[in-house]
Amino acid sequence: MVAKKLLVGEVLNHNHQLIAPAVSTITLEHRKFIYKTIDRPIYEPRDTEDIISEINALAQFCEEPNIAQLVGLVESENPYKTSPSSKMLRVVTGFLLEYYSKGSLDHITSEEIAVTEYLKMQWAMQVGKALNLLHTKGRSHLDIKPSNVVLDSERNAFLIDIGGAGYYTWEWLSPEMQVYMEENTEKTPADACLDAQIATDCWAYEKLLFFIATECSPGGAISDELRAFGDDLTKSRPETRATPSNTLAILNELPS
Repeated sequence: MVAKKLLVGEVLNHNHQLIAPAVSTITLEHRKFIYKTIDRPIYEPRDTEDIISEINALAQFCEEPNIAQLVGLVESENPYKTSPSSKMLRVVTGFLLEYYSKGSLDHITSEEIAVTEYLKMQWAMQVGKALNLLHTKGRSHLDIKPSNVVLDSERNAFLIDIGGAGYYTWEWLSPEMQVYMEENTEKTPADACLDAQIATDCWAYEKLLFFIATECSPGGAISDELRAFGDDLTKSRPETRATPSNTLAILNELPS
């Protein structure tokens, strides 16, 4: 499953560039990867648990299309070791992912790159299939947004940050999930029941379709259809909201 195991020193000895908090690009053996590390200046035991949780999610979807792919683990000597030992205790402090060279969807729009109707449909389908796969495996994403959809060199879309470690973006939560958070201030969306988590994913997916239709260059018939999904957001009750698989079935019926 995992192609590499590296010590953190081996990683940091190579050229790397910070692109987000705790996320860098790094070049190893003439290939570029994404290096994601524990987002905390001082190590705490739970840090490894969070990293392992995300790694397990990535491992579950190894070689699945349109989901970010795990390449390797990054380890360091356990900072809580109190005495020297010939048997070094190691903890996982990060991991390597495939590098997606065209950036995220919000990067595409900020660069004002022309996006065809074909590409809009392709992205809608690819993200929908990835999200539907998560749901059928009993997982939710909970942070669907343009910056969590990245593109490879051929502009195929991939869903990232699938670990469900409690991160979320308020404006990309469904209205009912926002109410849940306001009524349960000590909780995160991941504490809600799975049905509620999936419902907020579906709401965010339709909002993403609206974003693709309206922000990624002027459009035509496909953009109109994608925009219509977004228009339905304010009308849909959670129990009647379209799932990604429902939406994909409708998109498949559209003329190419």
